[in-house]
Amino acid sequence: GVGHDGDSGLNDEEMPVAILASIRAVARMNRPEWIGNLLLGPEDSGLSARAQFFLAISFDAKLESVAALIEAFTKMWPESKFSERVRDTATFLAGKRPASFDERTGYPALFRALADSKQVIRDYRRDGSFTTVPRLSLDIARLFELHGQPELAKQALMNLALDGDIEAKLMLAEAELKNGSAEQASQLFRSVWDSLETAGKSILRLNQADADGLLAMRAIYGEAIAAKRLGDGEGESELTELIQLMSCTPSALLRNSFAEFLVQEGRDEAAGAIYEPLLRLAAFGATEGVEFYSIARNFDSAVSQTRPFDAAAAFDLAIAGTLETTVFYPAAYVSLPSYVHRRMATFALEAKDEPALRKQIDRLLKLDPVDIDFGEKVIEKMFQAKMDVLATETLERIYQAGKLHLDQFPLDVGMSNNLAWVLALSDYHMDEALTYSRRAVFYSPESTVYRDTLAEVLFRSGRVEEAIELEKACLLDDPAEWHVHEQLRRFTASQNASSDSEKRKKEPYNP
Repeated sequence: GVGHDGDSGLNDEEMPVAILASIRAVARMNRPEWIGNLLLGPEDSGLSARAQFFLAISFDAKLESVAALIEAFTKMWPESKFSERVRDTATFLAGKRPASFDERTGYPALFRALADSKQVIRDYRRDGSFTTVPRLSLDIARLFELHGQPELAKQALMNLALDGDIEAKLMLAEAELKNGSAEQASQLFRSVWDSLETAGKSILRLNQADADGLLAMRAIYGEAIAAKRLGDGEGESELTELIQLMSCTPSALLRNSFAEFLVQEGRDEAAGAIYEPLLRLAAFGATEGVEFYSIARNFDSAVSQTRPFDAAAAFDLAIAGTLETTVFYPAAYVSLPSYVHRRMATFALEAKDEPALRKQIDRLLKLDPVDIDFGEKVIEKMFQAKMDVLATETLERIYQAGKLHLDQFPLDVGMSNNLAWVLALSDYHMDEALTYSRRAVFYSPESTVYRDTLAEVLFRSGRVEEAIELEKACLLDDPAEWHVHEQLRRFTASQNASSDSEKRKKEPYNP
């Protein structure tokens, strides 16, 4: 019984936090079109501020993007119900084409509606007077990119750059660099630096010093790469030295942000060199604007391949520190330590240290008795390392824990699917794997993930043709799912190999 106020959907007092969990669950089910039913009553004609906020954070979007999309869809279909606009907004935020869209003209029409729209705001940085800002934003450009509309995303960035958005200009330069236009990119990077130098003279940007500093570092980094591609070794050397000097900034927030950018660019070694001294400072609370957990997590991303034990140890220490300094969703206090124990188990396995491996498995399965990642990635390696007894014991523990859970909660389709997948990958209790997988598909027949699990179980049970047909059906619903393409190729190759083998058996020997 959640009530409605008639005109504005769920108001701030009526919107329980549980709604957020429901929205996220629906989003994970790939059913964004259902979200409007959670936020609106049949006669509602608007969303409360909190409802818009929940819709935005559920899809990692900006609050302004939610309002802009609802307004744009209202312009495009003024006669539509408000619930339909919310449905289309949620669908678009999820990266899916809204049902109301014409496949050919829908995206250009939406872009025009957004480009022609302005928002009136009060500019408190100046004299408090009202001003207008475009509805197009960096977040909207990201959403067009997500929808496979790179030209519209680029046009959005160009519009923003013409309006003086420095970050949009930087993103255009980075896009040119990725597309191979080093000379054009170099000019744009210099333009970004010039714009930052001019903007830095304004008192209105004093509170954006770290943000502008990060833009400057990204611009110099991009210009250094462009110089290298253009054969300008001297320019590259000077710019690289400048980046190293800027990385010594006393701002921990700026150093952390730039190192995050380097990780995204694949420069893990350079990022690790920035994070290492930051770890020591943050561990004792000597930094401002960043948490030890944030830096440890990023350090883990940067050096997990070259220094995996150090990375996991720092992350483990940081998780313990969050008990007093950070608030997570409760599930994170299971998933994050599980991640560390899974990593430690992998190290013990690589070192062939069976007692240490058993210790990590015990700790992991206390946290999550049916750890699908462990069952998928580590147990197979245990069999390969000839630790068959421990691997089988672990599988049986996972099976018994999952069975007990499903006896109590038979409609937990996620657990049914996960347990079936873990069992199938090890060819263990295959009859039960088939039962659990069929249960998940029966209750969620639209799920490509669950049907893929059933196909895997069927394939490993020798029912290859059924597995192939099931994967083909999955591709009809989700043609972009690369894993399904790989599965189908594997199943088909096995079928062809089996067919060739049978054919050779039947053919007479002809020397």
